[in-house]
Amino acid sequence: MAATSFGRPEADTEHPIDGTDGDDTLEGGDGDDSLIATDSIGPTRTGGNGADQFIVGEGQTTIDDHTPGTDRIELRALRTDPEAPTPVFRYETGGSVVRLYVDDALQVTLTNVTAFDPDDVTVSVVQDHDALVAT
Repeated sequence: MAATSFGRPEADTEHPIDGTDGDDTLEGGDGDDSLIATDSIGPTRTGGNGADQFIVGEGQTTIDDHTPGTDRIELRALRTDPEAPTPVFRYETGGSVVRLYVDDALQVTLTNVTAFDPDDVTVSVVQDHDALVAT
């Protein structure tokens, strides 16, 4: 089932907006939003105004309004084995699109990009599936 969520006028990271199944469109609106997408292929996320945090677990997502230096992107990698290798982050740029990969798996496509700073991206290791969607 698909869902569309729209942020509250005073949304903040205390009230995350998530999309966990199906093709979701998540729109944060004004304020500092935390938008979470996991277990799905294809959700599109728009943070709107404010300093937004985009959290991506499993699957692929599109972010269409990332603001360099203001918005943050957290890519979460599931590692149930504590001895597993550290996730490898890389990115590709082309025109107004940036693609973010963890372990060579595409996780995020940034569209409408005019500038990109890889320091806006962090990769976090989580050891259980529930932590993929935790804020």
